[in-house]
Amino acid sequence: MINIIITLSDNEKWDLDIVTKELEKSGLTVTQVLKKIGIIHGKAEPGQMKKFAALRFVKSVEISKSMSIAPPNSPIQ
Repeated sequence: MINIIITLSDNEKWDLDIVTKELEKSGLTVTQVLKKIGIIHGKAEPGQMKKFAALRFVKSVEISKSMSIAPPNSPIQ
């Protein structure tokens, strides 16, 4: 499974509870919902990204990337 960020289309107001349930039925394990900005974080198999992107309320689907910062006392910062 990979971490996914789904951005909802901003041209309509969506009921996030309904949207979240529909994404879960489509195979997304929802981990976080950012209601004010219309973003949903979750986990799914890579092959499911196209399925999510085809949903009427989805603007974009992206793989979530992680990053880290070296500790203050490390030689490279």
